[in-house]
Amino acid sequence: MRIILFFILPVFVLGGCIATQNSTLVDSRVYQLEQEQFVVKRDIDYLKNSVESKEQALRADFAVLKAELNALREEVQSLRGELEAAVHLLEKQKDAATDAEKERQEQMTALGRSLIERVAAMEHYLGMEAPAPGAAADEAAADRAESAAEGNLAVERLYGMARQHYEQGNYDAARKGFEELIARFPKSDLADNARFWIGESYFREKWYEKAILEYQKAIDDYPRGNKVPAALLKQGIAFSYIGKTTEARVVLNKLVKQFPGSSDAKIGEQKLAEL
Repeated sequence: MRIILFFILPVFVLGGCIATQNSTLVDSRVYQLEQEQFVVKRDIDYLKNSVESKEQALRADFAVLKAELNALREEVQSLRGELEAAVHLLEKQKDAATDAEKERQEQMTALGRSLIERVAAMEHYLGMEAPAPGAAADEAAADRAESAAEGNLAVERLYGMARQHYEQGNYDAARKGFEELIARFPKSDLADNARFWIGESYFREKWYEKAILEYQKAIDDYPRGNKVPAALLKQGIAFSYIGKTTEARVVLNKLVKQFPGSSDAKIGEQKLAEL
């Protein structure tokens, strides 16, 4: 019996040593894998942040290009209206003109029509739908009538009620009022203000992601509106509040560059120094 134990006991001891060594190797391998996983996750997070930063920069550049394109379209439309009005006036004056004046007016009319054709080609290139001949004057008159209607008491009443809800902290009712104003009177002088205050309502509720989107609408839909600087400022601040410092810097730098010397730009410079 002692002889048997003499042979068996070393086997158990040897087996225990082997098991301990295997356990140590497994622990070492697990730790190595954990370290590799940490490095991969860090790299992925870095790439994700880099992509988001570049995407925001591209969006900012796209917003600028879009605003410039819209401005160019408006100038082309205005030019078409002026040319068509001039040609129409020349044609009306033909009957009362002398032969020499008629010849001169015909030359001017031909030149005007040639310019209108060139403007039409520009509109086609810009993806604009050219109005029917002679429709520019009617369209201008309709726009003037619509602008007058938008400045009536209904717009001011809607805006005033929505602002009152906003000041009282009833943000849902305020947003509904502002949205109604934008839907009914999209060309009103108060439409861009309404969109901005929708963003402000979300900002006050600390719903910064929603606020950022509404500020962007104010910038894109009303590039010449008086709320663009304020929208850029508040959008940059909102980005900083959700930890997107890079995006905040992009927006605030855009504000300072596009509206130098403005009160919003001065605040933007202070915010940039704090980031």
